[in-house]
Amino acid sequence: MLVQVVVFYVVFFLYLVHALLVPFFSPAAVVESGFSCLLFSFSLVASLYVILVCPFLPCCLLAGLKDADRAQKHGMDEFISANPCSFDHASLFEMMQRLTLDHRLNDNFACLGWFSPGQVFVLDEYCARNGVRGCHRHLCYLGDLLERADAGHMIDPTLLHYSFAFCASHVHGNSQRGSELQGAGSKSGGKKESKKKRKCKTLLAPESTRPDGLGTVTVEEKERFEEIKERLRVLLENQITNFRYCFPFGRPEGALKATLSLLERVLMKDIVTPVPQEEVKAVIRKCLEQAAQINYQRITDYARVEGKKREMYDHPVYSLATQVMDLTIQNVANLATPAKKLEHVIRLAELVIEVLHQNQDHHAEAAVTSTGDQSAFAWWSDLMVEHAENFLSLYGVDMDAALEIQSPESWDSFPLFQLLNDFLRTDYHLCNGKFHKHLQDLYAPLVVRYVDLMESSIAQSIHRGFERESWEPVKSLTSNLPNVNLPNVNLQIPKVPNLPVPVAGLSVNLPQMPSFSTPSWMAAIYDSDNGSGTSEDLFWKLDALQTFIRDLHWPEEEFAKHLDNRMKLMSSDMIETSVKRTRGAFESKLTKSSRSTDFRIPLSLCTMFNVMVDAKDQSAKLCAMEMGQEKQYHSQIDELIEESVKDMIALLVAKFVAILESVLAKISRYDEGTLFSSFLSFTVKAASKYVEVPKPGMDVADGYVTFVRHSQDILRDKVNEEVYIERLFDQWYTATMNLLATWLTERMDQQLHVYQLKILIRIVKKKYRDFRLQGVLDSTLNSKSYDTVRNRLTLEEATASVREGGMQGISMKDSDEEDEED
Repeated sequence: MLVQVVVFYVVFFLYLVHALLVPFFSPAAVVESGFSCLLFSFSLVASLYVILVCPFLPCCLLAGLKDADRAQKHGMDEFISANPCSFDHASLFEMMQRLTLDHRLNDNFACLGWFSPGQVFVLDEYCARNGVRGCHRHLCYLGDLLERADAGHMIDPTLLHYSFAFCASHVHGNSQRGSELQGAGSKSGGKKESKKKRKCKTLLAPESTRPDGLGTVTVEEKERFEEIKERLRVLLENQITNFRYCFPFGRPEGALKATLSLLERVLMKDIVTPVPQEEVKAVIRKCLEQAAQINYQRITDYARVEGKKREMYDHPVYSLATQVMDLTIQNVANLATPAKKLEHVIRLAELVIEVLHQNQDHHAEAAVTSTGDQSAFAWWSDLMVEHAENFLSLYGVDMDAALEIQSPESWDSFPLFQLLNDFLRTDYHLCNGKFHKHLQDLYAPLVVRYVDLMESSIAQSIHRGFERESWEPVKSLTSNLPNVNLPNVNLQIPKVPNLPVPVAGLSVNLPQMPSFSTPSWMAAIYDSDNGSGTSEDLFWKLDALQTFIRDLHWPEEEFAKHLDNRMKLMSSDMIETSVKRTRGAFESKLTKSSRSTDFRIPLSLCTMFNVMVDAKDQSAKLCAMEMGQEKQYHSQIDELIEESVKDMIALLVAKFVAILESVLAKISRYDEGTLFSSFLSFTVKAASKYVEVPKPGMDVADGYVTFVRHSQDILRDKVNEEVYIERLFDQWYTATMNLLATWLTERMDQQLHVYQLKILIRIVKKKYRDFRLQGVLDSTLNSKSYDTVRNRLTLEEATASVREGGMQGISMKDSDEEDEED
């Protein structure tokens, strides 16, 4: 501004000189004279300057005057001219650092309380130029950080640790000499000191080097340090108590571990003597006990609100506090019913498991250092296990209250056990813990009672089912169902077959099982779909019960083995009863059937065979055990099934033999030497003189051959076990051939009637041919009995050809005509 004024006056002076001297010179002289040119140039520039610049110079001068007035008004001149040593720079620095921190925390990115490099440089310069003590600086910093942390700001515990360690190194030191000097200083002082002297009094710190090179600390700093230390301890304990909300999902990374380390440092009496681990564990254990109560209360409130407005809340558990602040939890009375209470407890169990999973995933790593070493806080895992047990014990109170009001005959609470047990058994620390054992003690009687009732129920259903059993195959039942277009839904078989709930005050009655009506999806359960309704119902119930017990995954090995053995033995008993009842029904049904060639194997007999097949298959799955005595017991079931099948095959073969005996009985009337044969021969010869008498036809042989083929087709098509079919056909063929051989042997001294010979040749040839097509082995087909029968019939055929003049095309020799007839 001064330079502008000087230039103004110089130019103005030149302008005046130009104005006074130009009139005394002529223009020609001025041009010729260089002095005149110079003056003319200066005068021209001065004129332009005056015209363009001079009007604004007064404004600039006025603005400078105004700034000077403003500086004088605010006292800046006093600060500029004041002596720096006369100011309290400690309080000024505290204010400046607080404002800088507020500005830093208002940035768009998370700083966690750390200053920027530029801010640190300014603060360091201020301290260095004005002599602000480093201990005072960090004490103020700690105080400001604690205030911001209390207000909800996230502050890095490592930053707190740095400042606290800096202050602790000044206050405590690390040598006994420092404490002796402090004690001597305190004794030498008078009893009464003024406040000013007390503030200025310094204590000698230990002789070791400090971070800032100073070795003294004021009494005020020491007292303030103790106050901040207590505030810091309270803050750290509160953060550990609310670790799920102060460090959500373990963020910031490593913050929880740094907080534990800082708490351990805060609990130290000095910087040398370490605090006992038991003392640190006691403090953290108390914090985690309070954390269990807080966490459980929050998820309880969330579960209640979610039960009323489930569709409005779909957020993680850790952020529920801000969402339920403006809601009043009402209408709790609707949870009073047992079903609602159980539903609420199951939902609460899901939230409890979710919380424990989050704790394990995000907060259990505090015991591990960056190198993977667990020596830093090896006890943290144990404390977290105790925290989980306390957390589960709080849930156990609500669980016990909900289960107490359930009906003793209600089995709806088993999903709760499966949910909790599947989580606990997979956790190494919680498996067979306090809560897990309590859960087992609570449900063990329910499981035993449920198995007892189901055993009685299944036994009763077998008894009633076989009494009303129609032995119609399941496939026929399902095919007779009306064809209804059902929606495409995913049908699932219930794991637990429900039992009816008895009326309160009455004795427990075993459930009355209705007759089994097969659903359309029953064929998807078992490979066989030709069993009876009762047997399929039995196998389904046994499999469902064993699946239910297996899905419990009972953690106690001894009780789990007991349940498994009981299921196997119960299945063996039920299958044994089913086999015996089926065998008895088979014999009764077969006894009442016809003994003629009109007999057709009913489907019920095939169904009984299939029941045996299913019993054998299911016994391998339902009754198999790996123990010695029980394994022998299971082998007895297999032996029983095999013996029953043998008996059923023997009974059916006996029926076939009886039918063949009836055929042989019919043709036995033509035996040589019998009264009927003589009378028939005399009558035929006498009548043939007058009329043409028809000779006996092949109706008997054709009827028997049709019966055999029809029976073979039914057995082959309806019985599911190929081994049983082959065994039946072998025995059937062998027994009938033995019967024919015996019958012919009894008539060794007699010549067969032509009618007998034709029927036997037809039966034997067709039987041999049909059984060979059914897969009977040649060794069985070409047995001694067959050779005997074949040789006898061949001989009789030759004799009849000579005596009767021919067999009318019927012969033991194979021919193409017979193949075409077949």
